[in-house]
Amino acid sequence: MSNLMRFSVIYVFVSFSLTAVSCLKVIERFTGEDALLPCVYKGRNPPPETLSIFWRDKENSRLLNIKNNKADNSSQPQKFRGRVESFPDLYKDGNFSIILKKVQQLDNGFYECHVPVVDVEQRVQLSVLGERAAAATSPAPGSSAHITAVTLNWLHLLLLSVLLCSVIQTQVTL
Repeated sequence: MSNLMRFSVIYVFVSFSLTAVSCLKVIERFTGEDALLPCVYKGRNPPPETLSIFWRDKENSRLLNIKNNKADNSSQPQKFRGRVESFPDLYKDGNFSIILKKVQQLDNGFYECHVPVVDVEQRVQLSVLGERAAAATSPAPGSSAHITAVTLNWLHLLLLSVLLCSVIQTQVTL
């Protein structure tokens, strides 16, 4: 058997033996805005009825633990108190995303969501861009200038993140 053939066989074996799925997403927000940090499991089988999920920041500080489908923020550092929200109604669908409210410059960095029972780990990079520029002034009456803005609320962002991660994980499993 040639070296190329051996390498190919080993590569295919290792590729199909690894079950961990990891996605990296970059989320950009301005200071004071809320950030949706996605964590979605869309495997071949639905997640077990009761799970433990662990959200950590770049310093391994606890943002949120979800134990037996109940959010537990009792061991959360002061810097995250009252700023982390999850969606318990979506746990059964494999969605363990959280919202980090009123992001600050100190929130810049990587965050991890780990679902040990199904061996899923997702990394998110939060980039806090600083203060949002002042809003543009309105055009003068009779002017042909138009300013169009699209505002995405947290539900739009959540649905978009579920869709994107599903596509990525589908491609990973192929």
